[in-house]
Amino acid sequence: MIPLSFAQQRLWFLSRLEGLSGTYNMAMPLRLSGALDREALRLTLQDVMERHESLRTLIAEAGGEPVQQILDPAGLTVDFQ
Repeated sequence: MIPLSFAQQRLWFLSRLEGLSGTYNMAMPLRLSGALDREALRLTLQDVMERHESLRTLIAEAGGEPVQQILDPAGLTVDFQ
């Protein structure tokens, strides 16, 4: 487990103080046309998650302190319902 950066500690603290919030979410409308190739999209998202550690990082608690938990890319799968 890896300690949080100061910025991550701040976000963790604010999430504890305020609860769930959309403060750091960015809405962006996007209009697509044509048929969706679900398998190509799944493979693309899987590839991006495997390459970018930040997309596989969770904030967990160890002994009451927040720590980074980086998930192994081999165990991740993208599944559309």
